Amino acid sequence: MNRRLLVLLTAVLCLSCSTIYDDKGVGPKGNPCAKYTPLSSSNRPIICVDDRNLSKLTTNPYETWAKKNSPIRWYTVTGAGGLTITFDDAACVNQDSLSKCYGGASCEATLTSGKKPGEKCTYSITVSRGDQTSSEDPIIIIDTGMYDDKALEPPSQ
Repeated sequence: MNRRLLVLLTAVLCLSCSTIYDDKGVGPKGNPCAKYTPLSSSNRPIICVDDRNLSKLTTNPYETWAKKNSPIRWYTVTGAGGLTITFDDAACVNQDSLSKCYGGASCEATLTSGKKPGEKCTYSITVSRGDQTSSEDPIIIIDTGMYDDKALEPPSQ
């Protein structure tokens, strides 16, 4: 009896700690920023844009480490639209990939290999809704190594 209970408890704990991945197996389904800030990974960074108060837009994390060629994803906390991303240096990201914004509630881009480890890529995040516009200028720092498509993200909190 005790073994069955232990096996059941272990299965429940394993399932509750797992991350649900999208159809390609590369990222969490839905909005990972809706309830909390997910654990950071320089292999597949996720940046949460807190747009609950447009008079003070913030990103979490503000400074993000990212490996060369890694996919970067931004999500608004509210899931509402109006999100745009603009990099100051075109050599930081693949400009074609930067145009992937889904309803303005999430965007993605692929970091290029044009920068050296430790170099910074500055960019602007802007959220516009109606007559309100707010922006912030966070930073991506190039991490050592290259993106590994086989390495999964850390489990959700």
